[in-house]
Amino acid sequence: MEPERTCGKDSELPIVCFAERTDLDELEQVLGCSWLHEHEKEARDDPSFVKNNCPYYGLVTAPDESGAAKKPAADPQIISVFYNLEITLLEAMLGTVPKNKDIYAAYIASKQPGKEKEIETVEDVEESGWTGFHVDGDGPFLLNYQVKGFIKEAGNTLKDQLKIKALKAKLDRFLFIFPRKIRLPEIEPEPLERPLRALTAKGERVTLIRSDQIAAGTVLECQIELLKHKEINEGILRCLLSYGARKGLGQFRNGGYGSFTYTLTKVVRD
Repeated sequence: MEPERTCGKDSELPIVCFAERTDLDELEQVLGCSWLHEHEKEARDDPSFVKNNCPYYGLVTAPDESGAAKKPAADPQIISVFYNLEITLLEAMLGTVPKNKDIYAAYIASKQPGKEKEIETVEDVEESGWTGFHVDGDGPFLLNYQVKGFIKEAGNTLKDQLKIKALKAKLDRFLFIFPRKIRLPEIEPEPLERPLRALTAKGERVTLIRSDQIAAGTVLECQIELLKHKEINEGILRCLLSYGARKGLGQFRNGGYGSFTYTLTKVVRD
């Protein structure tokens, strides 16, 4: 007879099983069936027999001090913490979406399954080298994965300082951004034009590119869901968001565009 142990399936809750302090009659009374008596020999010869064969294993919790069986535990629930995030742009944010449906389909949507629908919100212009934002009937917007992508990039950059291995991958699995479309105000009337230099086999080439922009001072609002994790908490999240003052959102962020400050407020839910 082995001492009382825990359920070996998906729970760590104590269960009624063979225990030194509980004989078969008591177990039968608790379980309300004769299964244990019918398999008494196998159960005594093989301590794992009950765990592997009893249909009631894991369904009944250990008796309380009065001897009465406790009610079965509730179904497990995902434990999350929610935050409201406000991003205030310190510098203009430049669009990243090519304003050409064919280019977007060939180089973005085709490489990531499920993004075909995004093509519908891509603007089409004749000029090449122009990037903007997704736009629908309600105006321009960012997609939630663009904010998540920033946080993952910050995690990959700061993982050694924070001493969290594979932080980018963990953020991918434990952090979520809502809603899908993060609304933006009207796009500035004049795009930002700048030269793009590249070294080719024929020497240096300079191309003039332009990007639509959202003005500095704009406030973006979204919500973060953070699944419970022993390493990633609110302090880590704030550290990653503070990276936005150094390298922000959108195109040409290495040049300081799209940098931001933030306000993070924990949401209390019933």
